[in-house]
Amino acid sequence: TDISFALADEATHPIFIKDMKHEKLKEKIFFGTDYFMEIQENSEENVFAAYRNSFLPLPDSYKLMTEDNPKNFLYGEV
Repeated sequence: TDISFALADEATHPIFIKDMKHEKLKEKIFFGTDYFMEIQENSEENVFAAYRNSFLPLPDSYKLMTEDNPKNFLYGEV
């Protein structure tokens, strides 16, 4: 699931944090091409700061969503 555009709305963050704590769901969530739509709503710096503050309790979530999960989606288990 590409959550890139939805992260512009900070009200969605608690939902995604809950999903990222779920053992199977956390492997299905990633940033995709919608990220470019997100920065239409807010600056890249503000969006990243909001993300970083919300997801601070889940330090591995950024790497999962930006590297591991997209690779697995595109190429299978890496």
